[in-house]
Amino acid sequence: MAFWILLAELVFAQPAPAPAPTAAAVAAPAAAAQTVWMLRDTESKRFPDDAVVGPIFEDGEAVEVLVMEADRARVRYGDRYGWVDRTSFTTEAPAAPTLDLGALGFDLNLPQLPAPSENKASAP
Repeated sequence: MAFWILLAELVFAQPAPAPAPTAAAVAAPAAAAQTVWMLRDTESKRFPDDAVVGPIFEDGEAVEVLVMEADRARVRYGDRYGWVDRTSFTTEAPAAPTLDLGALGFDLNLPQLPAPSENKASAP
C-alpha cells in the first residue's frame, strides 16, 4: 500500500514555483543608437584590431553608432557595419542643401503683383 501512495505522490506532484526575478536579473532595454553624420568619405575596418578593410561610409551619410570606444566607434548604415575613427563623424546634422535657380539659367526677375486693396467694394 505504501508503494501506491508513494507512486501517486510522484505522479501528481507539482513542481515548486520558480522564484520571481530580481531587479538585477531583469535586463535593461537596449539604449537607442545615436545617429551621427560622416564628415568625409571614410574607409572602415571590419574588426577593431585588424587591418581588414570594411565598407566605405560616404560624406554626409547618417550612420548609427552601435559601440563607442576611446578613439573609434562601431557604426552601421543599412546592412554595412564597420569601425571608424571618432574624428570622422559629427553629431550635428549637415545643413539642408540649397538650390540656386539663377545659376541654372532661370530668370528670377518676376513681376511684382499689386498689393490687395484695403477698400474693396462689397458685392451686392
